[in-house]
Amino acid sequence: MAVYEGNFVQTGDLRLAIVIGRFNDLITGKLLEGCQDGLKRHGVDVSPESEQVDYYWVPGSFEVPLVAHQLAQSHRYDAIICLGAVIRGQTPHFDYVSAEVSKGIAAAGFRTGVPVIFGILTADTMQQALERAGVKSNKGWEYAMSALEMATLMRQITPLTHSNNGSRPPLPTGPEALRPGVTLDSTAY
Repeated sequence: MAVYEGNFVQTGDLRLAIVIGRFNDLITGKLLEGCQDGLKRHGVDVSPESEQVDYYWVPGSFEVPLVAHQLAQSHRYDAIICLGAVIRGQTPHFDYVSAEVSKGIAAAGFRTGVPVIFGILTADTMQQALERAGVKSNKGWEYAMSALEMATLMRQITPLTHSNNGSRPPLPTGPEALRPGVTLDSTAY
């Protein structure tokens, strides 16, 4: 049995993108600080001159998934961290935005195979958001740790998925696969 898990030490050559929503910037700015602190303490150069981290600012959380998807499609980055804050108001706007942002971020990762970290705070009040962005703890740090762990894990998984060693053979294709009476060997599909 093989065990694969990410780590926080093989980070010197990772390339990361951070997509930050400007709306609720009091919160997103604090999340970014926590994220940068976590990355820096684990060997990632977060300085403005860095070749390791690129920063992308968008108007709000709703725009984060589109940019994250485009960046993931480029395969330039080992992981993408999405930061934003959606705070409940008097209308159902919160529910619509939160749902679409979470679906969009998940889809970006699924469609590209690049880890896209969900770092969008959803809170009922500004006080709750502030507590999660630095008053009690900073979720930005946790999002950074998730990115490092997933990026280093994916570096281990990718070679396995691009080789045929130990994997199932491909399903038969073409006209012969469609003929009646054709059976597959004992391989489970």
